Amino acid sequence: MRSRYHTSMPSSLEADRALLSELMAMDTTSGGCTDQALDVMADRLDDAGCVVHRLDGPAQGRGNLIALAGPAGADGGLCL
Repeated sequence: MRSRYHTSMPSSLEADRALLSELMAMDTTSGGCTDQALDVMADRLDDAGCVVHRLDGPAQGRGNLIALAGPAGADGGLCL
C-alpha cells in the first residue's frame, strides 16, 4: 500500500539531479581544467536570469564565475 504522502518526483527535482550528476561526472580536481563545469553553470545561471561574469583564473582552464541575482542597483540580491 502506498503512503498517502507519496508523490512523484517533481520535474524540477529531476532536472536538479540531472545537473548534479552531470557536474559530478566532470573532472574538476585540483590543477585540472574547470572550463566545462563553468560553461554548464554559466549557461544555467544565465537562463535563470542572473548576470554572469567569467573571470580568468591563475592558469588557463582555471577560471572563476560570478553570478548576480536580483534587481540591479537595488538593495538585496544574491552574489555567488
